[in-house]
Amino acid sequence: GRVDEILATRQAALDAAYDAHPERFPNGPPRARRPPARVCINPTSTVPEVEGPHAAKSAASDDHGDTHAKRVVSGPSIDGAEPQVSEISQPSLCS
Repeated sequence: GRVDEILATRQAALDAAYDAHPERFPNGPPRARRPPARVCINPTSTVPEVEGPHAAKSAASDDHGDTHAKRVVSGPSIDGAEPQVSEISQPSLCS
């Protein structure tokens, strides 16, 4: 892609800003950072655990071992009703 071209343009702008006003950069010259190598909307490598007294398994696996659903557990209500469990399907959208 164009990552190297865009990084060079950003670095040139940062260098010009530093040269014009070095006092604004107490940590030294700024450096343009590369974007992350992988970006995920719903990463499957780590699934946060549901906390609380009525915690349930936070993810379900299909026949292939893929984590694809999150189990949501509501806590006890004000009127003392039992907590409710519902599954939310979350397809993996990693690039």
